[in-house]
Amino acid sequence: MDRAARAGNAEAQFTLGYRYLRFYGSGYEKARLWLEQAAANGHAEAGHHLREILQQARLNRDELRRSAQAGEASSAAHLAVLCATGSDGLGIDLQASRELYGQAATCSDSAEAQYNYAFMLLLGEGGPPCPAEALRWLETAASAGTTDAARLLADVYTEGRWGIGADPQQAAHWRTRADAERGDQEAPPG
Repeated sequence: MDRAARAGNAEAQFTLGYRYLRFYGSGYEKARLWLEQAAANGHAEAGHHLREILQQARLNRDELRRSAQAGEASSAAHLAVLCATGSDGLGIDLQASRELYGQAATCSDSAEAQYNYAFMLLLGEGGPPCPAEALRWLETAASAGTTDAARLLADVYTEGRWGIGADPQQAAHWRTRADAERGDQEAPPG
C-alpha cells in the first residue's frame, strides 16, 4: 500500500490518509499529507476528509485563541506554535505567533515561551528585530534554566551578533551556565 501511495495511486493515498485519520485523529499530520496528495490526484472523498480536518483545526485555533484572550498562557504558547509552524494545516502567521509568545512570556514563568519570544525578537520574525528586548528575554529564560537560551547568549556575546557587541565576560558567564545546566540534565538520578 505504501509503495502504491508513493507512486501516486490516489486510492492508496486516500486509504493511508484515512487510516492515519481514524487511528490517530485529525491532528495527525500524516493523515493530512496523504489526504492532500489523494485529493490532488482527484480522489473526491479525500477532499471531504480534508475539509473535516481543517474545520477541526479552525475550531481548535478558535478555542485556543479564546483561552489565550482569557489569560491562559499555556493556550497562548500552544497557539503560538501552531501559528509559527502551520502544522495544523491553517498556514503560518509569524506576527500572531510573536504576539502570542510575547503574551505567554509576559503572563507566565514559561521559560520555553520566553526563549521562543526572544528568538523571534532577535531574528525579526513576525516584526522588526528588537535585539535589546531579545537579550532581556533570553536572560530571563536562561536564568530559569533554559540551556538553549544560555547557549544562545554565549554565542551572541562571543561573536557580537545582531548588533550586539562582543563581550567576553558575558560570553564566559553564559557558556558556564549552559555547561552547568547541561551537566545537571545528564547527571544520573541520585
